[in-house]
Amino acid sequence: MTTAGETRAFTMRASQEAVLNALLFEGRPVGEVPGSTIERQFALDGQGYLVLISYDSPFEESLHAILLDQTGRILDRVRIGPDGIAGVLGDVSWKDGAAHFAFPKGRQWRLRIEGLAKGRARLQLDRL
Repeated sequence: MTTAGETRAFTMRASQEAVLNALLFEGRPVGEVPGSTIERQFALDGQGYLVLISYDSPFEESLHAILLDQTGRILDRVRIGPDGIAGVLGDVSWKDGAAHFAFPKGRQWRLRIEGLAKGRARLQLDRL
């Protein structure tokens, strides 16, 4: 079971007009990702990271989960919610080896990481 702790290893270099923005790992660019605001980020057993990113607009929102290895290389990503829905991320926690959260308000999700220790990591999203 994957354990996690919150981290601040990632930042974003965002532009108001851009759909894709630079994700930085310890100040170094690691790729262009959708969104503009890092909502939460977790360090995973010293084997990688999970970053939750939004567009920081409660009126037109989608949430993006990005899985990265310990060097900041993007391994997998998943989008939660269609474009243009009203939504705010809430009730974020890590329990039973997965991220749990509400998005938009009232919809509960579980985001599991599979195969991280085996080098075949992928995200598995389940609506609860």
